[in-house]
Amino acid sequence: MYLTRSVVLAILGGTLFSFMITTHITWTSSVLPKLTNAATSPFGRAINKSEASWITSIFALGSILGTYVFNYLSGKAGKKLTLLSAGIPCLVSNIIIYFTDSVMMYIVARFIVGLSIGTLFLFPIYVAELTHKNMRQVISIICSTGTCSGMLFSNCIGPFVSIQMFSLLLGTISAIFIIYFAVFGQEVPHYYIMKNQDILAREALEKLRGGYENIDEAFDEIRSKYEEEKAGKLKELFVSKPLIKGFVTCTLLLLFNQLSGKNIIIFYGQNIIRGVNPELSPEISMILLTVVIFITTLMASPVCCRFPKRTLLIFSGVGMFLSEAVLAIYIYSERNFDLPKSLNCLPLVCLTMFIAANSIGFGPLPFIILGEMFPNRTKAVAASSVGLIIGIVGFILTKYFMYVVDVIGMDGFFMCCAICCLFSTFFIRFYVIETKDKSLEEIQYELSL
Repeated sequence: MYLTRSVVLAILGGTLFSFMITTHITWTSSVLPKLTNAATSPFGRAINKSEASWITSIFALGSILGTYVFNYLSGKAGKKLTLLSAGIPCLVSNIIIYFTDSVMMYIVARFIVGLSIGTLFLFPIYVAELTHKNMRQVISIICSTGTCSGMLFSNCIGPFVSIQMFSLLLGTISAIFIIYFAVFGQEVPHYYIMKNQDILAREALEKLRGGYENIDEAFDEIRSKYEEEKAGKLKELFVSKPLIKGFVTCTLLLLFNQLSGKNIIIFYGQNIIRGVNPELSPEISMILLTVVIFITTLMASPVCCRFPKRTLLIFSGVGMFLSEAVLAIYIYSERNFDLPKSLNCLPLVCLTMFIAANSIGFGPLPFIILGEMFPNRTKAVAASSVGLIIGIVGFILTKYFMYVVDVIGMDGFFMCCAICCLFSTFFIRFYVIETKDKSLEEIQYELSL
């Protein structure tokens, strides 16, 4: 691997970007317990259930809007400026939270930060366009440590400092990202080609890849790829069997990931652990779960390269089903019977098993499959359409989670999640095709059968 400007930028910028975004995604797990406690709430009172659900879920609506806003901006102003702009909502959101004592302004701040989360789809594309294809997998693994580190930072620091101090720290991280990317960010050659500025595109390629890649061949490849991509329209997803089946596959895989309860555990983590077993430390438990995510995420890439994706997805679905089913049975039994003290740690063990199973399959693989099942011209529109559906479902789940628990109980909720995980394994077994080591033509042929 050549240590060129593109490699350094992708590693540092990607890690910092992922770190910044993830700290805001996991913000509610650390802050929500403070807001629901009158002694630590900045409002002088504990927020009610409706206010808590809005603060937790509103960022999902912001991410839906942000996906389309930043997608449009990337085509008009380039990916460098677009990703640089993603740091601004994060910074503004933390400034609002630092100074305000209004519940409504907290909701507004979380909606604003959701706009930045809508850029998550864009950065992998940016890294892919920035670097040589032989370096992308290694860089993606390194950048994924930023995601895990951001989650670990949020759960290690957030519970033990005030909300204002936590906002100050996250705002500082956002400012560092903005400064770094403004100084060292590099526009990709694809943008200049799209604007018919071939001279600037060649200059950017020379700066990024000069010395180890044939610039003329790279330029011709990018030009050809752009000509194919620009023809993509939404209606194309619904006019051929391969594209329809690919769209259904990716949508349902990501939908099952949402229905598994993973995001609920991340957003409401401390509240869930406190409700399942008050004797467990919610802060320490969330740190442990985050460490598990960190380790399994690092393992995921080499494991994904070695084993078929369908096998990993089925293994992941079965693991999530078993862990949540056991957890649901424990919660029900603990409420109705006197259980031995030796079982007190069982909920944490189940949650740990669930996170590990998810991180090795349903966490990363649906996004990889999304990139494999569609021709270049329809990838962007497919990703945006799937993202819209999943964003709406994510909002509904996080908004009404506490109300659902009031009706069916925590045991009922986790049993429903377990059943969804079980259904997902049958869906994969009988509908999803294997994509490992297959070309786009082979994948499209299998989808047409």
